[in-house]
Amino acid sequence: MPGLRGFALVIVVASLTVGPLVATGNAGVVVAKRGLYGSTKTYPGLCRYYDAWGTITMTARAPDVYARNTVNGVPEWQWVRWRAVAYDRIARRILAKHQWSEWQQAWDYRGGRAPFQSSQWFENLSASYPHSYRLYLYFHWWNSAGTRKVGSMLVRVTPYKFSFGGGWSGNYDACGTI
Repeated sequence: MPGLRGFALVIVVASLTVGPLVATGNAGVVVAKRGLYGSTKTYPGLCRYYDAWGTITMTARAPDVYARNTVNGVPEWQWVRWRAVAYDRIARRILAKHQWSEWQQAWDYRGGRAPFQSSQWFENLSASYPHSYRLYLYFHWWNSAGTRKVGSMLVRVTPYKFSFGGGWSGNYDACGTI
């Protein structure tokens, strides 16, 4: 359909000339999922530039993770964990994987998110031009006995906030210069 291709071209050209088209309320894009997974809420990634060292620290904030709801009206729980992965968009390779978070219980109803408190970060990433990094979050859901993984999900973090030593600003589609 020629009309749809033209529309797609407009979006690409607009994002290249005006900047990334990222909604501030959207903090994650599901890339892949498998099995009996619950729901997640991720938060914008943080990119802190250190001029004196010429490095970047990229941080994934602790997400909200819920169990899968299989029976309406019946509270259910699962064991959950998560980890962050740093990806270099230019080199098209994984830079590093953070260790898995601690195990937490997640429930399937309001107020029943897993109480993750700790963020995960990657230090000393190169700030040399050009660079473009992204965070991916990998989630696991296990049965309540803790004996079997029942679901997984991979989420790309977006948008990113920047700091050059002061406060946080911006809504960018990656941590980088391109």
